Amino acid sequence: MKKIVLAAAAVYLGSASFTFAADMAVKAPAPAPVVVPSWTGFYVGLNGGWGWSEQNDWAVGSSTEGLAGHGRLKGGVFGGQAGYNWQMNSLVFGVQGDGSWANIHGSVANTRSLLRIRDAGAVAIRPRIAAPISKPWAT
Repeated sequence: MKKIVLAAAAVYLGSASFTFAADMAVKAPAPAPVVVPSWTGFYVGLNGGWGWSEQNDWAVGSSTEGLAGHGRLKGGVFGGQAGYNWQMNSLVFGVQGDGSWANIHGSVANTRSLLRIRDAGAVAIRPRIAAPISKPWAT
């Protein structure tokens, strides 16, 4: 009989210790670090596209004088940009350079003339001063 009582007491006390472990206070997780957004850094990008046009009965000059005709233009456009931004407190300073090139070609035809058009491209460098939005947009 003593053995049964001792076994029951051991089972009870053993299970009681596990119950107490589940009721222990849990430490709160550490707060997430605050990430401060910054616009400082380099960036590069590419762009491209395609254009086309078709038109009939063009009139060149102040009178038509037989220069009415039809024309078609088509071709690709591509380019790129690169720059650097530097954020100082609530202002962003930067410089950006970009270039675009096009191979848009076509002709305008009539009984008297044939015109070919080609576009070589453009390059630009520009400074930047801006005030960034302090809170990002929420959707």
